[in-house]
Amino acid sequence: MNIGDSDMRETYFITHNLNDIQKQDLLKLFETESWTKGRTLKDIEAAERTCLFFGVIEKATDTLVAFTRVLTDDVKYAYIHDVIVEENHRGKGLGRYMMEAVLSHPRFKNIVCFELLCLADNIPFYNKFHFQQLSHVFALRYDKRKQ
Repeated sequence: MNIGDSDMRETYFITHNLNDIQKQDLLKLFETESWTKGRTLKDIEAAERTCLFFGVIEKATDTLVAFTRVLTDDVKYAYIHDVIVEENHRGKGLGRYMMEAVLSHPRFKNIVCFELLCLADNIPFYNKFHFQQLSHVFALRYDKRKQ
């Protein structure tokens, strides 16, 4: 069951700067998803230099329970990466809380296109925020590990 917005703000807050313990929480969170498994503290520190982090912290425990990050050119495009909610905190509206924080963040006021990649099961969630599948554009990837 989703908790109300006022309850959400009483229970959680969003930070853009993770402390050392929260970075360890993020490493644990990364291990729960196939697309982030194996990431390191060095990877987190590299992403900090190029992305704006949105970490959802549970106030009672000061624990990171959800995370996403955004990479932008600050002109037109913003790319949302690694939207993850810790399993015990799913179903409480934290994904919505993060997405609303991303889409309304002052840094992105001039951004006209937010983009992301997701698993097919998650498309209905992102449709709620007016993300649409593009029929004329396809995701292409060059993977140096496979060359």
